[in-house]
Amino acid sequence: MKKLVDRYALLSVEGTAVKVTCTSNGREADKKCTRCQDLIEGAVIESKGHIEVVIPAKAPSCDEKGNTEGTKCSVCGEIFVAPEEIEATGHVWDEGKVIKEPTETEKGSKVYTCKVCGGIREEEIAATGKKDNPDEKSSEQPVSDQKPVQEDGVGTISADGKTLTDTDGVKYLVAEKMTADQLTKHAMIADKASAGKYKITAVTMKNGKVVGGTVAYNKPYNKNCKTATVGATVDIAGVTFKVTIGKNITKIGSNAFNGCSKLKNVIFKTSKLKKYKKIIKKAGAPKKAKITK
Repeated sequence: MKKLVDRYALLSVEGTAVKVTCTSNGREADKKCTRCQDLIEGAVIESKGHIEVVIPAKAPSCDEKGNTEGTKCSVCGEIFVAPEEIEATGHVWDEGKVIKEPTETEKGSKVYTCKVCGGIREEEIAATGKKDNPDEKSSEQPVSDQKPVQEDGVGTISADGKTLTDTDGVKYLVAEKMTADQLTKHAMIADKASAGKYKITAVTMKNGKVVGGTVAYNKPYNKNCKTATVGATVDIAGVTFKVTIGKNITKIGSNAFNGCSKLKNVIFKTSKLKKYKKIIKKAGAPKKAKITK
């Protein structure tokens, strides 16, 4: 009696298989009979197409970026709708609590807590320093004796010099008196050094501290100025912010130049001047004002 031989055992692999993908068919490797040398073509493996899944949206936190919802293929990873990045919201610090009082020779410390996420930031308080004559009265005028200061075309600066209410009734923080914990989104700031009034539109955080962000140019510091120059950046409380007028321009505040009747020149540090001339006029700049770069 003859022994039966498995016919598949007589086949050898010829060539290589073609891998199936989400967008194209594949194919098994060809085989050849070792006895008769006949070639058997590999079977076609049909593609099943992409399998779409959702990339979940993520809400931004105080110090971490978020993203919008997107979609992708769960098999090959191809992105169909790319999620858009959402900037971190930034911390909202409380007034702070002194946990160690400074002495004449030793530094103290103060802790701030975020009202949103509960994060903590510690700040050093400088030592008071030794006084030669403790009974000697300070030569500085007490705040209680100081009075608000009015500046023509600027507004009224508070007695402590920390806030400015402009001629339109808008209240600003005075940049030179600000501390880092006041650098929050939507804060309104008046900066005499750069001759501008701004609104913080975004802050960038690192290790619980503000390290950058963007501000919108709101209006000139003094509406009676004859020339307004808008730079690409501005330094506030030791942090550099990009200004959304200049080479980073995206928008101009409503009525930014309204009431600036003496304004003769508006200088922008940008290569896109022609694009913004109409916008600047709509922002209230006088017809006689020349717009240059």
